[in-house]
Formats: sequence, structure tokens, C-alpha cells
Amino acid sequence: MKDRPQLQVGHLHALRPDSAPRWRVTAILHRGRTYDDVLLEHLEDPELLTRARIYHPGLDPTDLTLPALVRLLDQAYRADQGRSGLPLTDEDRRCLADYLACHDLVREAAWDAWAAELGTREQDEARYWLDLTLMDPAPEDAPLP
Repeated sequence: MKDRPQLQVGHLHALRPDSAPRWRVTAILHRGRTYDDVLLEHLEDPELLTRARIYHPGLDPTDLTLPALVRLLDQAYRADQGRSGLPLTDEDRRCLADYLACHDLVREAAWDAWAAELGTREQDEARYWLDLTLMDPAPEDAPLP
């Protein structure tokens, strides 16, 4: 994993990437491998405090719970199908595919949980996407350098 700048007390934070920072980090409660639990103070009302988990940029599938992994797969699948979903970056897609390729039991548990949420008609398309689009993209489908 790449070295990333550490979040520090005093840093400004926006709750959404598309908004202006409205919060200041007042305390680091816990430093995780891929996230920091922090205490935030609102810039306009310093008496307003909230606790938040701020994830480091990039994806680390080892930190995902099974429900979070299922949500991630569903969002990526729907985005690839042109429906409302959150697309994965190329780096995150490779990272997730590598992780699932190396952890068959995790992949099958995620599929079982995801298949239970999908409609019967959608299961075949989703399984095809998981096994052949996400996990095993053909070299001819790779973008040109």
C-alpha cells in the first residue's frame, strides 16, 4: 500500500468530497490501517462535536465486512451496467479482483449473500459480471496505454 499523508489534529475535513470543509479534527481517537476514528468540531459552531471514521484514500478489501463487501460489489456492478451505482477506480477494481481471486471462500460467501438480495433474473448477469468482468477481464478489453 502506498504511503499516504496522515490526518492530524487541526486538519480541516469535509463530510462529502464535493463540499467545502466545515469540520476541524480536534482529536485522533484511533488510528486504523485504512481509517482514523476522529473527533470533529464544526467550524461555525465549536460546541457542535461529532465522532467520525475517516477512511484513507484507496481500497483495502481486508477491512471490509461481508455486508460492506456485498454493497461494494452491488454498487460497482450497477455502475458497470449504467444504472445508479458508484464505479470503482481502476486501482480499486484491480485490488478487489486480486483479493477475491486469492480468497475463494470470501468470494463465495459474498456471492451467496449478494445473490440472496438480487432478483432471480439478475443473478445470472451479476454472476457473469463477478466471474468474468470483474475477476477475469480479457486482455483485449484492457485500455490501450
